[in-house]
Amino acid sequence: MASELKIPTREVYKLTISNNPAIIQGVVSLEVKADHVYMHLIESAPFNIGKDKAYLGVPGNLVAFACKLSFQRGGEGYVL
Repeated sequence: MASELKIPTREVYKLTISNNPAIIQGVVSLEVKADHVYMHLIESAPFNIGKDKAYLGVPGNLVAFACKLSFQRGGEGYVL
């Protein structure tokens, strides 16, 4: 994930919960293209994987955020 931060064309976002912003629940690395958003990386924290995960829906919320960003940046919601 650290290498994603070094690439100037990529935007890296973290998902946290409002009452504990210090703990990262998941991350996504996106690149805004002319007609879509390209998702280079999506990760859940280790405690959000498997049957005993702390929170459901971390990947789904990150993908939803990417779709929203695509709408906001002129990509009509397209994410690859």
